[in-house]
Amino acid sequence: MGLRLSPEKTLITHINEGLDFLGWRIQRHRNRGTGRYCVYTYPAKKALHAIKAKVKTKCREWDTNQSLDTLLIQLNRILRGWCNHFRPGVSSKTFGYLTMFVWRQVVRWLQRKHRRIG
Repeated sequence: MGLRLSPEKTLITHINEGLDFLGWRIQRHRNRGTGRYCVYTYPAKKALHAIKAKVKTKCREWDTNQSLDTLLIQLNRILRGWCNHFRPGVSSKTFGYLTMFVWRQVVRWLQRKHRRIG
C-alpha cells in the first residue's frame, strides 16, 4: 500500500517520560500519599498554546465599538468546546491558568475601549 511511518509522529518512549496524543499529555506520576504510580492525562502544552492564540486574536480583532457582552459570548463559545474536550482529564490547574489568561485579555480589551479609565 506504500504506507510509511512518520518520524515526527511515531514515538517509542517510556511512560514516565510521557507522550502527547490528540492534544493530551499522557504521563505516569507517583501518588503523593501512597507512593504508587498512576497514569495521568492532562492537556498538552501545544493545545494550551493553541487556545491561548485563539483567545488573543479574538480579543485583538474584536472592535472596541462592539459591546462587552458580544465579546464574552464569542469567547465563551470557543472556551466551552475546549474545556468540554479536556474535562475528563486532570485539568483543573490548566483551567485555572486559562481563566487568568482570558481575564487578562478581556481587561486589556476594556483598557483599549476606555482609554481614560485606569
